[in-house]
Amino acid sequence: MTASATPSPKLPIIASLSRGGEAMGRAWRPALFYFVLLSAWSEPFSLDIMPTTDFSGVTTEGLGAMVLPYLFYLAVTGWLACGMFRVAIDAVRSRELDWTRLATPASILSQVAVFSLLGLVAVCFGLLPFVFPGLILMLMLSQANFSLLDEGTTWLQALRHSYELTLGHTSRIAILGSVYFVASSVGGMLIVAVTLALSADGASFSAAGDILAPGGQMSDTAKNVLSAQSALGSLLYVYGIFVSAAVYEELLQMHGATVGEMG
Repeated sequence: MTASATPSPKLPIIASLSRGGEAMGRAWRPALFYFVLLSAWSEPFSLDIMPTTDFSGVTTEGLGAMVLPYLFYLAVTGWLACGMFRVAIDAVRSRELDWTRLATPASILSQVAVFSLLGLVAVCFGLLPFVFPGLILMLMLSQANFSLLDEGTTWLQALRHSYELTLGHTSRIAILGSVYFVASSVGGMLIVAVTLALSADGASFSAAGDILAPGGQMSDTAKNVLSAQSALGSLLYVYGIFVSAAVYEELLQMHGATVGEMG
């Protein structure tokens, strides 16, 4: 009589979402700091760049004045996002809050940058011939940067670790990503619908999908929509960091249990 094999544990979706929210509550001060920074800093870019669809009359200097500040914004917020994950993983593990964790060392950032570039190239090549292999590769690489930030390994070690952690869990990671995408999309549409319903400037959609005032200019309603969408996007992004930390910790625990059983 042979013993039945123990079924491998599955990544808990609801528990990961809940655990991420609890961790965000424990680290609410850095989470609030990052949310305010994101929403306050991204709103001017949305108001300046989003209505601009015709670049024919823009000079090289003018384009540089638009793009360079935005690149600086992406660099600073990306650097802080790495630090926020380090804070989030501490909160998931119920460690004491350490604000210095927001400042990710340059040695780790360099590894993150190398892997991000290589991962982007690999996923793009995977998406070119067939969409499905590219998506699978993206899911398999999804934990590499988190491994780099948590353990300070090299990008090659993080690549292997991510493969080991996600093996058998890619479908559930995809479901979590879909939940995030649906929440962002539905929230954005609700913001547009409610703001249009409450608007007092007679705003409506143009043929291009822009929200315009009766005179054809960008309306106050459009500015309110962009501001609200910026705040919602920032909130979901911060929450997503904490959920990602919770998912990473769940995968670590399940992988450790599996290795222990094999040993």
